[in-house]
Order: sequence, then structure tokens, then C-alpha cells
Amino acid sequence: MSDVNFEVAATGDGLIRFLDYAIEKGHLKTATGQAMKTAVKEVLSSTEGEDKWESVDIDSLDVDDIQRRFETLRAMKFSSSSLGTYKSRFRKSLDMFNEFRESPSTWRPSVKPRNRKSKDKPAPEGRPTPPPPSSGKPSKGGGTSEPHPSSHRSSIITYPFPIRDGVLASLELPADLTQREAERVSAFVASLAVDAKKSTDET
Repeated sequence: MSDVNFEVAATGDGLIRFLDYAIEKGHLKTATGQAMKTAVKEVLSSTEGEDKWESVDIDSLDVDDIQRRFETLRAMKFSSSSLGTYKSRFRKSLDMFNEFRESPSTWRPSVKPRNRKSKDKPAPEGRPTPPPPSSGKPSKGGGTSEPHPSSHRSSIITYPFPIRDGVLASLELPADLTQREAERVSAFVASLAVDAKKSTDET
């Protein structure tokens, strides 16, 4: 059996010893192997019993049934995400163990190549350049400048405002508008009134 120095048994204990072997020989990263061992122990001990899981016959297990019962028994202990991770690692451990048992001397863990396209590569770490903040000042045309899209956009609330029959305007104001800011907005809107401008020109 080449450099395999233990007798492989199709039991829960044999599965754990296989994972130890895979870690020792560098076929699995230590962190990965330990996580798989934890999953195996958790799944088998919860479904087969704390005192029986090590001797359970791996070949006689109904994996789907084991995982279903594990999810039911540990629903209060783990989140749905954690349950899924445990089940995935348990099944992967069994698959690797079965492959190993078929050819111990030539076994190597199967690794799926990752062919990532350039557009799928993660962006380099670092702070992105923030967009220039909106001044909120009136533009030369008399209206307010369009606010620049940014994370602050979520704090703006659009208020519908009926001007007169058939005319509905909208005001985009910060959710935390202060009294001073409200007075400035009011003064600005008042300066836009056509009749106010005419009376000023006549004098």
C-alpha cells in the first residue's frame, strides 16, 4: 500500500485516520483537513451516536438520509449556512475516502482547475476614489445642480409637492434636514417666484 502505514477500515474511525494521513502527506492543507474531520465527527456522532460513530460501517450508510437527519438534529445548534457547510465537507470526505480505497498507492485528491476569466478577477484591494460630493447649490439656470450618485444618495428623500391644480413638483431633501437648512431652502424657493421678481423690477 505504498507509504500508507495503517490498515484502512471502512469505518468512521478509518475515515478520520485517512484524513490524518492526507494531512500528514501534504495531500490536504492542515486547516482544510481539520475542518473535514470536524464535519465527519459532527455528522456521524449526531446521527449514529457518540459511542458508535467510530465503528459505523461507512459502506452501509445512506448518505442522503444521514445528511437529512443531521440537519434535523442540529437545526437548533447551527445556522442553515453552517449545516450546508458540514454536509458538503462530510460528503467530500466520503468521496475522497472511497477514491483512496480503490487505489491507495496511486491516490491523489482530485482538484478542479479554476479557469477564471480576466473580467472575473477580483478588483485590487484599496480604497476606491470617492466621487466628488454634490454641493447642493443652485445652478446658474436657477435650479439645483443634480446630485452626484454616491452612497449618500440613500439619505435623500423625494417629497411630492402640489404647486397648483395640475402641477406637481418634487423636492429632494436630506432625511436629516435642519431648521437652518429648511430656512435657506424656503428663501431660495421664494426668490424663484415670478411675481416677486416683477415687483422688484418695478421699484
